Amino acid sequence: MKVKNIEFANTDKSSVIVSMEDGTTIFASYPCYTGYKYAIKEWLDQGNKIKTPTKTIAELKQEKIAEINDAFSADVSAGVSYTFPDGSTDVIQTRPVDQTNLTTLSVRATQLKQDGDTTTTMDFRAQSNTTYALTSQEMIDVTNFALGFVSDLYKKAWGLKDQVNSATDASELDSINW
Repeated sequence: MKVKNIEFANTDKSSVIVSMEDGTTIFASYPCYTGYKYAIKEWLDQGNKIKTPTKTIAELKQEKIAEINDAFSADVSAGVSYTFPDGSTDVIQTRPVDQTNLTTLSVRATQLKQDGDTTTTMDFRAQSNTTYALTSQEMIDVTNFALGFVSDLYKKAWGLKDQVNSATDASELDSINW
């Protein structure tokens, strides 16, 4: 009874698939305590190595999509740097809850502008906890900039996910990065 090849059956390496030279294949726990343990030991003693299981292209794609989602979320959570009308630079937060607030501020500012009100200021609080008093047009500029930033991140993520879905092998997937 001679071993032809051994590979781990799972990523935790608790079991192996043993291919024998006579064509039989066995599934065994690892380390092996069955009647095949001597054949396995002899094969390993000859310098052979147990192969680590290879992930399928579908599994690799799922991992790459998760990697893209994580990078997207990190960038959204980080926000975007912006120079306010007073010349100071601060970060506009763009998390999902912030996007709702940005949209609300934009609608309110647009309404003020449509009403011809150019003097009323609106408070905008940035990541540093600094409050900026902005006119309706300045608020529209701030919210458009921040929401445009988020929109660009979505476009980037969608493009990369399309590349992932089109990939046919692991090397193509390795070349796709945030």
